Amino acid sequence: TCALPISTRDLLQAEKPQIAAVPQDGIDRCLRAPEVGCLLEGAIGAASNITREDYRDWALREIVRAQASAGETSQARETMKQLGDLRLVLVSMREAAAAMAEAGYPERARALTETIPDAWNRSRALLAVALADIDNVQSIDTLMSLLPQLEDRAGAIEIGAELLAELAERGDQARSEAVAAVTKSLLDGLQEGSQIALGTLAAAYARRSEEHTSELQSPCNLVCRLLL
Repeated sequence: TCALPISTRDLLQAEKPQIAAVPQDGIDRCLRAPEVGCLLEGAIGAASNITREDYRDWALREIVRAQASAGETSQARETMKQLGDLRLVLVSMREAAAAMAEAGYPERARALTETIPDAWNRSRALLAVALADIDNVQSIDTLMSLLPQLEDRAGAIEIGAELLAELAERGDQARSEAVAAVTKSLLDGLQEGSQIALGTLAAAYARRSEEHTSELQSPCNLVCRLLL
């Protein structure tokens, strides 16, 4: 078992609060003058009527993403507490961090990634933050230090390759080479099936590079040159 960050314990160890339904007059007011806050409140209230737990958790995860996209960090955390499956709390933390980063809240997203206790979900969240705020060196450095710790080596290579392709597309050769060095080190000891999966991933990036008119300067060719 891993030690939970203090800021995460309330999400994973707290008793699940009862979801309160929104009064009809509140729903009517929101429909007359819709705002993000009341719409999300109405969505949470509607989730209280879902009796099947897995369906309710699915709805709550969508609400968390919407709250995160609106920059409502504390509200998103309160909604996460209502998830019935503790594994989905970790997934929801990752999804919320990604939503915050994509919506233009990189600092809040980075703060949330620091509280994700498992390395896999934290690395996926860090990738989303790095892609959304590609000029931030700290996010990339933290992600690169985390990848070698992942048990899923093929998954770690996929994360590294995705970041590498983005840096290559931007023409950032120095950081591309640094990320490529870490990604190449993860190739050691891969099973044959994983090597095939990596080839499939490379082909996907090759298709992505077709929009570039200069073959020699395309991200795909830069990625291939760095990995060879």
